Amino acid sequence: MTAHVASHRRGITLLEVLVSLGILSIGLACVVALLPAGASEAKKAMDDDRRAAVAAAAKADAITRGILNPATWTPAPASSNRHAIIVDPLGNNGLANASPSTGLTAVTIGNFGAGTVAADEVFRSQDDPVYEAVQSNDDPPVPRFDTAAGKRASKGNFSWLATLVPATTDALPQFFRLSVVVCNRRGTGTAAVAPLAGTFSPATATATFTPGVATDTFRDFSPVGAVVLISDGATTWEWRRLVLAAPLVSGGLVTSARFSFDHDVSNAANRVHLVQGAIGYAENFVTLERNSPWTP
Repeated sequence: MTAHVASHRRGITLLEVLVSLGILSIGLACVVALLPAGASEAKKAMDDDRRAAVAAAAKADAITRGILNPATWTPAPASSNRHAIIVDPLGNNGLANASPSTGLTAVTIGNFGAGTVAADEVFRSQDDPVYEAVQSNDDPPVPRFDTAAGKRASKGNFSWLATLVPATTDALPQFFRLSVVVCNRRGTGTAAVAPLAGTFSPATATATFTPGVATDTFRDFSPVGAVVLISDGATTWEWRRLVLAAPLVSGGLVTSARFSFDHDVSNAANRVHLVQGAIGYAENFVTLERNSPWTP
């Protein structure tokens, strides 16, 4: 005789199903939350890569285009030995005309004047091409061609400016600091947004803006990683990367802000200038080019 033992196992209860669904929902929500964060980090990585590439190419362009040769500067400098200049044909001379003054003189190099096709070609990066929409997933991306310009189309989000200042306070400095500043999505030409300028105290690392700026404007100009010009308008010009900006808001306006930079700043600095979209810079110590018997 075979004995049959009755099974006491029951099915899955409604409570167990609800608990399982809750755990699954939490897991899926975490995965979905990671997608925009991943996209944001990928964009930052791409911007960092392009910033480095643009900076390296811009430094080479700055040297080969004649920025180191005072003979190519318009207007001609009062003193070719000691002269602080800025070359920014896409920025509508915003830094040169800022108040308080940067003490930098805006010059044109050769035929790269403001608003010219040549200036746009040189000072705006073409390294962000526009691609045609693919017909299927198997089709490779194809760069779009700009027939009117006779070249491949690009977004043109990245541009650059350059400053050349004496590296020492000597009456006849031998070395100069060439700084190339890379900007992303910066307004250019007549649409260029004026720099955000204020006074600065190195002792407290505090910038003061009179009469104050809108909070949204301040955030646009001072994200973490932004590049800022610190100067005294006469002998000191230093580009620094912004690590932190803590604004003081009064009456709905930012009247001052405590800054933290990646490097110390000179005690002589007394003014600060923020450029819209400035995300990186590269520097070299250089000597000025001089005319010689072999100069054509």
